[in-house]
Amino acid sequence: MFKFIIIGESGVGKSCILVQLTEQKFDNTEPTLGISYKSHIVDIEGNTINLRIWDTAGQEQYRSITRSYYRGSSGALVVFDITSLHSFEALSYWVKDAQENSNQEMQMILIGNKSDLEHRRKVSKEVAQQFADENDMIYLETSAKTADNIEEAFHTCTRKVFESVKEGKIDIQKEEMGGNKVKPSGKEVQDNEQKKSGCC
Repeated sequence: MFKFIIIGESGVGKSCILVQLTEQKFDNTEPTLGISYKSHIVDIEGNTINLRIWDTAGQEQYRSITRSYYRGSSGALVVFDITSLHSFEALSYWVKDAQENSNQEMQMILIGNKSDLEHRRKVSKEVAQQFADENDMIYLETSAKTADNIEEAFHTCTRKVFESVKEGKIDIQKEEMGGNKVKPSGKEVQDNEQKKSGCC
C-alpha cells in the first residue's frame, strides 16, 4: 500500500481529480472540508499496488491538519489551476511545506489542472515546466472534467515511488508504521462525506 496526498490551493480541482480517478465522473461541487480519502488499485510491473489517496483542503484554516498527513506519505500530487496565476504562485509554499513535513524521499509530481480551459490559460506550459525542473518534479497537465491524463498522473507518481522502494530509498513498512498522529474528528468525517466530491 502506498499513501499519497494531494495538495494545492483551494479550487484547483484536487477533489475533482480524485473523483474522476476513482469514480470516472466529473462532480464540481463544494470545497472539501478537512481531510478525506479514496483508494485506487494500480499495477506496476506485475505488482498490485493499493493507493490510499488523501484529499486535502486548500483553505488556510485547514493547513495544520494537512501537515499531519504528510507523515507516512510516499507520494504527493502538487496541483495548480492553469487558469489561476495565484494558484501557481502559491506552489512554492506547498512544495516547501511538503518538504519540511514529510519523508525527504517522498516523490512529488506537479499537476496543472483544468487543461480543458486552454482559452483561459494564465500559466504557460513553459513556465510551469521550469518550476517543475527547478524542484526536480515531473510536470503533467490534466483535466478532471475530460479525464485527460488523470490515470497517467497517478501511474507516474506510483512508478516513481515504486522505483524508490526498489532502490531502498523508501521503506514502506516503516512509513506505514509511522502513520498519522491526527485523525479527522467526527464532524470532519461527516463534512467530508457530504462534500467529498468538492473541487478543492
